[in-house]
Amino acid sequence: QKEVHISLWDKDGLADRDDPLGEASVRLTECALKLGGEEVERTVPLSTQGNICVALQLLSNSQANKESDAPDPEQRVGLRLTLRSAHGLLAADSNGLSDPYAKLDLGGKQRKRSRVIKGSLAPEWGERFEWEGKCGELLQKEVHISLWDKDGLADRDDPLGEASVRLTECALKLGGEEVERTVPLSTQGNICVALQLLSNSQANKESDAPDPEQRVGLRLTLRSAHGLLAADSNGLSDPYAKLDLGGKQRKRSRVIKGSLAPEWGERFEWEGKCGELLQKEVHIS
Repeated sequence: QKEVHISLWDKDGLADRDDPLGEASVRLTECALKLGGEEVERTVPLSTQGNICVALQLLSNSQANKESDAPDPEQRVGLRLTLRSAHGLLAADSNGLSDPYAKLDLGGKQRKRSRVIKGSLAPEWGERFEWEGKCGELLQKEVHISLWDKDGLADRDDPLGEASVRLTECALKLGGEEVERTVPLSTQGNICVALQLLSNSQANKESDAPDPEQRVGLRLTLRSAHGLLAADSNGLSDPYAKLDLGGKQRKRSRVIKGSLAPEWGERFEWEGKCGELLQKEVHIS
């Protein structure tokens, strides 16, 4: 089993050999990492004394090695819309109520339709709808929603109003949290929706687990360490870290002079197939 190996060392002069300061391990399978999700922080004890704090994040391949949340405009992504509810609708039936349902489209195409909610002016759907496309093109479009009152077979359904949501105004981030919008209808009342931008492998899935074959990025932020060994005669150390993934792709942090509680705040990234990456172990030494 491969692992991310991080070794902590005290930096000595040119003529001296650097001194080891300890090691620790973090299993990725225990971190509940979600593609594009928030950082997961872990503070683990070192094998000698003290501890080290790291944060881990699983990124889509287009986000790896980028500082912004904006995905590649050419990347294929999924737009998930949750039709939550509407309030204050027109009463289209003689009983003072309506039997509302929604028609939705993205940029005038890929039309979808919700179920009918019987006898309500404040329906709650909780239904999800998804579209896919190139990120740059998708985010320039509008979601158009029209509400209708369902009548019998012989009658024509009555319009209850319509609304549009401009995706450019929603600040959507790939794999980020849902963005909720409540917008007024053209007649009366309003409608509430939530939007989310997903990697293509997550679209049309109910779980947060990406495709095991998808190439993703693992980002490790080396935050800090505390209570380190004092390796120098002045009662301090000059700590730095060495990192590698499965014995390869070696990386190294900067040296923090004269500290037993260094703070790095440095990021390190590796790429690979998601299923293989998540079986690896972060080893800190």
